[in-house]
Amino acid sequence: MKDLITPEVKQAVRNTLLKNAREIYTQEEIDGMIAFYGSPVGQSVVAKNPRLIKKSMSEIAVSWTALSGKIARHHLPEFTEELRRIICGGIVD
Repeated sequence: MKDLITPEVKQAVRNTLLKNAREIYTQEEIDGMIAFYGSPVGQSVVAKNPRLIKKSMSEIAVSWTALSGKIARHHLPEFTEELRRIICGGIVD
């Protein structure tokens, strides 16, 4: 995977991020972010973000698994009926 992230890919990503940031943020917001992320509190936030993302994604995955099971159980009868129609060529007992 690392070999796919060439200098050209990095530059393309950087250019896209810069273009979009210029469209979305004001200079005042950029200056504020630079000041924040350069501060001890900002550095602490940056250091903790990977933990936050990992923990949140794990919990979301568990929730999604439970929800997808409920969705599947809810739609199973109609899904089964549709499969029977397809397999039996429209003939259902």
